[in-house]
Amino acid sequence: MPVLIRRRSVAMSMCVAATLLGPASVTVFAQAPAVDAQELSRLAPTDRAFARAAAGDAQAEIAIAALAQQTTTSDIVRMFAEDMQRVYLEMAGELRNIGYRKHEALPNVVSAKDQVTLDALSHLKGNDFDRAFAENVIAAHHDAVRAFQLYASSGADPELRGFADRRLPRLRKLLAAAEDARNSSQSE
Repeated sequence: MPVLIRRRSVAMSMCVAATLLGPASVTVFAQAPAVDAQELSRLAPTDRAFARAAAGDAQAEIAIAALAQQTTTSDIVRMFAEDMQRVYLEMAGELRNIGYRKHEALPNVVSAKDQVTLDALSHLKGNDFDRAFAENVIAAHHDAVRAFQLYASSGADPELRGFADRRLPRLRKLLAAAEDARNSSQSE
């Protein structure tokens, strides 16, 4: 029976704003340039919530992709995870730069909630891992596509709206690739 571990999604985070972004548990990559604490953010609350949620989710996807590359025995899953990690590293870098320009410190670590998911996945092996990884990524990407579509069409900040609009086709491709990886791991 496949294990489905749900993570915080961009859509859910937008609904409850930044209050869900808890303390960091694992540093994934180097810190973003410091944002001057004296300068106020140039983002409205809903724009800030989208940016923070997208940045947090990017960190989670980077970490889960790294775990998949180390854990899977499937070449298809490994290649998908490498592609996904590359896409999310680019996305995280772009968001970090936007945050810097907007004087908004964005998450650059995996949240405590996402770390629980990573810990649960790290105990799985073989096809069990591959199925749980694929189901987790599919669920996260369904949520991300919805959130990015919503923000691209109704977000207030033009730079973030452009980011969401540019990244949406790649998120859709990752969703389709995750579904293909799940299907291939079920047939192995």
